[in-house]
Amino acid sequence: MRRHHSVLYENARKNQEITRRRRMKARLFAGRTRVACCFCGKLLTIKQATIEHIVPKSRGGEFEFENLTLSCQPCNSRRGDIGYDEFLGEGCQDAPR
Repeated sequence: MRRHHSVLYENARKNQEITRRRRMKARLFAGRTRVACCFCGKLLTIKQATIEHIVPKSRGGEFEFENLTLSCQPCNSRRGDIGYDEFLGEGCQDAPR
């Protein structure tokens, strides 16, 4: 029975995190139907956009509004834990020239 409660607790925590991320994404969209990827400029819908940490979590960045922006999945994946300015300096492959 104890394991059952821990599974329920873990599922509840995951659901809270999903809800928190959805609310933050809606706040970043701020009523717009589309936003541009912060790296390549591609227009994204709310379903296409991913939350991007300006200062990566691995470098001490927090999940707070001031440290978040939106990007497309390819740019977010390519960036990994590279700093925001470092990634821009290297040049996003999809960035408009």
